Amino acid sequence: MHVLIVESDPATRHMLEKTVAKEGYQTVIAADNVEAWEKLQTQSEPVVMICDWMSAGINGTNICRYIQKSLPSNLIYIIILTDKNHKEHTTKALKAGANDFIIRPFSQVELQARIKMGTRILDLQKNLAEQIQELENTRQHLKQLHRLLPICSFCKKIRNDKEYWQQVETYIGSHLEAVFNHCICPDCYQKFVEPELDEFTRHLEHGKLRKSTWRRIKSPESSVASTS
Repeated sequence: MHVLIVESDPATRHMLEKTVAKEGYQTVIAADNVEAWEKLQTQSEPVVMICDWMSAGINGTNICRYIQKSLPSNLIYIIILTDKNHKEHTTKALKAGANDFIIRPFSQVELQARIKMGTRILDLQKNLAEQIQELENTRQHLKQLHRLLPICSFCKKIRNDKEYWQQVETYIGSHLEAVFNHCICPDCYQKFVEPELDEFTRHLEHGKLRKSTWRRIKSPESSVASTS
């Protein structure tokens, strides 16, 4: 996880960088919000941004608005630094899109706790985005299955987009990653299995059961099991 530190004062910037490094985060440094804005536009990984409200060039409210308008908000968690004498800045920053704030003077423990909260939220948002993408991929696959599919009238194979013919279960399995468990439906059981059982019973009654018949005729349970 990256932490972007936006601070013009060298002493404060050094203290922030030291605090962040203790938690094992990768730090990115910007002297003001203008430089921070330039760095954020090339950032592709989630980042916690710690920025000074009174930064030169772009203040805290405007940088929050720029981020909300132009950048993926689920990749940036904004913590505003402000003074205790300017608490009204906090309200403005939160309304503009900041996620959290911290008032000077603050302890390293407090700052580390707020950064950890930001990283947890970013991780949750990233996981949620991945799950949404998986659902969208599944929806597209289902949409593809819902359209008219060419199927052979004799062997029931399906022609895919590459003009290859596939078994129904192979085609569906390749699109939905489904695993098939073969069994016997009631109609097929009545049509195919019951006549075999009747023949088996007749042979038993007349004492004419042959070994070949025994191997060929199975009980309903074994029929289901053998096809699964």
